[in-house]
Amino acid sequence: MKLLITIVLLLYPFSLQAYTNDISQNIRELDKQISATNDKTKRAQFYSYKARQYRNNGEDELSIKSYLNSLQQHETGDTWSELGNIYFKVGQYEKSAKVANHMLKNFPAFKVDATDLLKKSKTKLHAIYLKENPPTIIVNSDYFGPKVSRLDILKEQKASRTIASSRSRNTIYSNCKEKWGSDYSMVEYCIKKQSKANSNVQRYSGGIRSRCQQKWGDDYSMVEYCIKKQTKSSSNVKRYRGDIKSRCQQKWGNDYSMVEYCIKKQTKARNNINRQ
Repeated sequence: MKLLITIVLLLYPFSLQAYTNDISQNIRELDKQISATNDKTKRAQFYSYKARQYRNNGEDELSIKSYLNSLQQHETGDTWSELGNIYFKVGQYEKSAKVANHMLKNFPAFKVDATDLLKKSKTKLHAIYLKENPPTIIVNSDYFGPKVSRLDILKEQKASRTIASSRSRNTIYSNCKEKWGSDYSMVEYCIKKQSKANSNVQRYSGGIRSRCQQKWGDDYSMVEYCIKKQTKSSSNVKRYRGDIKSRCQQKWGNDYSMVEYCIKKQTKARNNINRQ
């Protein structure tokens, strides 16, 4: 009897991830499980299973959203690790690096995974930095040693000037410094990226910008990403007609990316039913 109970408990999580081959049905079942319990640990597990369903279906944004919902209920090293890797997959390297640092600080059992994630995230970020700031090779005429990169000579000075000029007045500086600490090259890269995104955000106006700013605050790169995604989805939604569109708009309101996703999902399901 004890053996049977042990087997059931071991298989329990896997059964939730493998109801059927129908992702939509699995999501609905998981939503029911989430609504049926007030236990935060269980809700966190269900949200994680839901995130994996979305991840396996290639729906990265919805997967990230579910992982974040899971972490709001209960934090585990596994969930942080999966979230960090999906951030890396979609090119959000600053976020994957931040997740890795959080794991190193709070989940020492995941030190190997976190260290690997942090290393590859920094490598990607550094590659982006070098692409945007290509080094020029110079020779110091007073010293006949090896060639020295201008980036090596000026990087710390330039980063320090950037930091010093915004120390007392720049929210961007404060956020970047908090995120990257004494890694000045990354602080400088963060400041440049956020400043550029902030400048781009100023070109937009209207409800989409307001909602994205409300959602993402002073993370200007995410505000800009949100605006572009929502604007594109808003344009796509206009191409649809009919009752499916009306129901999706009623459900998701002005979250156009979710309205578009809902329309596509419901239309696909209806077409599958009609073919049966």
